[in-house]
Amino acid sequence: MPALRLAATVPTALLCSAALLLPAAPAQAAPAGPTAPSQASAPSQAAPAGDGSAVSTTAVRGVVSTAAANARIGQVLRTRTSSKVLGSRFTMTVWDPASASFVYTRRPAASLRGASTTKVLTTVAALAALGADHRFPTTVRAGATPGELVLVGGGDPLLTTANLRELAAFTRDALLATPALGVPAAPVDPGQAAPPVTLTVRADDSLFGDQGLRSRGWPRSYVPRQVRSVGAFARDDRKVLDATADAGTAFAAALTALGVPASYGGEALATPEAATLATFPGHTVAEAVSRT
Repeated sequence: MPALRLAATVPTALLCSAALLLPAAPAQAAPAGPTAPSQASAPSQAAPAGDGSAVSTTAVRGVVSTAAANARIGQVLRTRTSSKVLGSRFTMTVWDPASASFVYTRRPAASLRGASTTKVLTTVAALAALGADHRFPTTVRAGATPGELVLVGGGDPLLTTANLRELAAFTRDALLATPALGVPAAPVDPGQAAPPVTLTVRADDSLFGDQGLRSRGWPRSYVPRQVRSVGAFARDDRKVLDATADAGTAFAAALTALGVPASYGGEALATPEAATLATFPGHTVAEAVSRT
């Protein structure tokens, strides 16, 4: 039940954070008369315990009850959260599981769009449903016609340009070993009059169904400046309008740089019987969660 454990620990973290905001309690004035040695500089006194052993009295200094600590935290938060920097729509709820009570609330019933805290729920769900070792492979399959390749997105959120270059190298080796796919068995002589064969790279981003979608709750203006549309491709975490074309163009450029001329030709679905030429295994859920 990781979600339940998480729900129990998050409020504790909030309480700790709130406690750090506490200013030091004002010192009480000392009574008139001769100055007595301060308690801080006085040696520790050992009080006898019930069994005759000595118990240090300094170990309990500064300890207050949960009720007193919660009252102090609530008092401080009422002052700190009144800052204009937080804006008029600010909301906050601090819950203490030890006393099963709210330490502080500010507009607790207000409905606001979740921000970065939403990723906590997303990562817990991914770990529970897929497992930490699950990977998101990106593959290259033969196209519907000779000279055509299909780059199939696996939803890898950490896919990089370097990964696509590595995948392109594997693809080149497979293509040169299989001339029937439309690539000459040897590099083309630059002195030849005939232009070299140019492959067409298509991209299959059908993993999540319909493309061009926004996650619910995100304003349209947030795409792509803040977030990407839901899709199977994401290169270097770039925020672009068409992440599919971005990945396909980069892959075609990587092939061209390796001596296999290629150009991006748009989207296409890989047929079920199409041969797999190369695969980049992808990153794990654990790696994605760590990055998150």
